[in-house]
Amino acid sequence: RIVQEASKFARHSKRRKLTTDDFDRALQQYNFEPVYGFKAGEFVPFRGAGGGGREIHFLDEKEVELSDVISTPLPRLPPDITLKAHWLAVDGVQPAIPENPPPISLEKLRKEAVNRPQNLKPSIRGVPPSLLSALGLTGTGASPGAGSSGKGGKEAAGDKDG
Repeated sequence: RIVQEASKFARHSKRRKLTTDDFDRALQQYNFEPVYGFKAGEFVPFRGAGGGGREIHFLDEKEVELSDVISTPLPRLPPDITLKAHWLAVDGVQPAIPENPPPISLEKLRKEAVNRPQNLKPSIRGVPPSLLSALGLTGTGASPGAGSSGKGGKEAAGDKDG
């Protein structure tokens, strides 16, 4: 009954291999006491010791001398946890402190917005330059078909004047 329930858990998890978690969940399903222990991702070499009808399995651990443990220097303590906060702006004004970026004047922002470079070349990541040139996307940065009203630039400008 438990094995069937564990196989259902494995099947619902889209696995063919039963795991210990499947058995733990199956035991929980039937309100059995959970199995205590640990799980490891790799093989763990257990040694067995038995006597009197009981078997005990344990890890074979390296014995350590107490004098070696006492004589080793203590590790360095980590630095204390600190927290530092600052205000980015106070009442709408950005204070001139090292943590804040330097303020930019409105004149400089306006100048950058008006004097944008007109000869930007498009760069589309992953698209070969030959395809960009075939689409007419090289050189001026204009989109394909922009300014293609059949008139040259001077004629179009002359039409505006009169």
